Amino acid sequence: MSLAGALGEKGYDLCFREGHLVILNDLGEALCTGSDIGVPMAQIAERIGRPCVRAHRDGHSGRLWQA
Repeated sequence: MSLAGALGEKGYDLCFREGHLVILNDLGEALCTGSDIGVPMAQIAERIGRPCVRAHRDGHSGRLWQA
């Protein structure tokens, strides 16, 4: 199971805002970034590669794209 899937089962979501991986609660409010919990996006990208992100129209945020 993916990280996004595991978080989704617990009522959380992942998104990207201003280049940061952000964990959202069930109301869509940002709880923290990956850096806040000790796992910055650069470290994740080193381990599993750059994520495929579908940008929102605002150009400042986006969602993980899964095929």
